[in-house]
Amino acid sequence: MARVRPLAASPPGRLTTIIASAKARRRAIGQRRLDLDAEIRSHDPYLSGLTKRCAPGMAALHSPEPRLRRRC
Repeated sequence: MARVRPLAASPPGRLTTIIASAKARRRAIGQRRLDLDAEIRSHDPYLSGLTKRCAPGMAALHSPEPRLRRRC
């Protein structure tokens, strides 16, 4: 993500050359990557709750806290 943010934040310019066109495309790709990341993060709480409810064993197995981890 550290490399994507500067690309997405680059200023738009006139598309008068091939290089300007490539920079505009790179900027658009950077912005799309940030949008997709935000969308994925917005789904994480719902998926986490669904996993805990429907597959508690799997959720415990992949818990970030070692004391909560269980072996199958």
